[in-house]
Amino acid sequence: MAVSAVATSACGLIAGIGSIGVADAGADAATDDEAAAPPPPPTPDAAPVDSGPPAVPTMPTPGVYTYSVSGSDKLSGILNSSNAYGPFATVTVAAGDGGCFTQSFHYRDRYDERMDMCIQDLFVVNVAGMRVQRFPLVGNVTTVQTCSPGDKYFTPAPDAGESWTHDCAGNNADDQPDSGATAYRSAGAYQFVGEETIAVFGKTVPVLHFRSQRVVSGKQTGTNFAEWYLETKTGLLVRLERDVDVNYPAYSVNYKESIDMKLLDLAPKTDGGT
Repeated sequence: MAVSAVATSACGLIAGIGSIGVADAGADAATDDEAAAPPPPPTPDAAPVDSGPPAVPTMPTPGVYTYSVSGSDKLSGILNSSNAYGPFATVTVAAGDGGCFTQSFHYRDRYDERMDMCIQDLFVVNVAGMRVQRFPLVGNVTTVQTCSPGDKYFTPAPDAGESWTHDCAGNNADDQPDSGATAYRSAGAYQFVGEETIAVFGKTVPVLHFRSQRVVSGKQTGTNFAEWYLETKTGLLVRLERDVDVNYPAYSVNYKESIDMKLLDLAPKTDGGT
């Protein structure tokens, strides 16, 4: 989701006097009067245009949105497992209290993620989240994350190149009794890239493109990079590209994830079905 500047030029008009003839006294007098006349007062500057109050975000229409999805997640090292995505994924938007709502992602069978969002002033912020994945031999891996005071995720009117710091702390644990939890920190820049358009079911949708570049540290180390394309008024997710590469040194395990999701229909299902 680029802002371009348009330059305009003005051309000056030069008028020439073609001939000089014999003028009578009356004409001379008129010319003298005009020459003696004071110049017209300067034109006052135009009053500033009132652009109105700043845009306030609203949440997407609640319901279940369907996406095409490709990619995979995999473990390698002591444990080896690979899971492919596709052909479809869903995001369920559900209203909460006090201007808050949830976005629940279903990437594949036994891989779900929830983002807890709240509207604060001119921003939608991500305050917390949870992810549950299942792997063979490992079972369920549950990740809980909190972001304080909240990661700025969307605003309808970002400035060109505007950037915010994202900083979250989390823990994940699996079903194995001897594994224990691995604490981590995920922090980095979240930057507005520009305005773009994406075709959704034959309709051109204006989007705002944000880029997330996080470094993971603690008992997990690695990177989490993502490109978020959000509809300009509500912040509805139109496309997500994400690449994760994280090591778990204590267990000699590496986790990689690559995902590309594209919205298929602007109208959500509202009956609770997927």
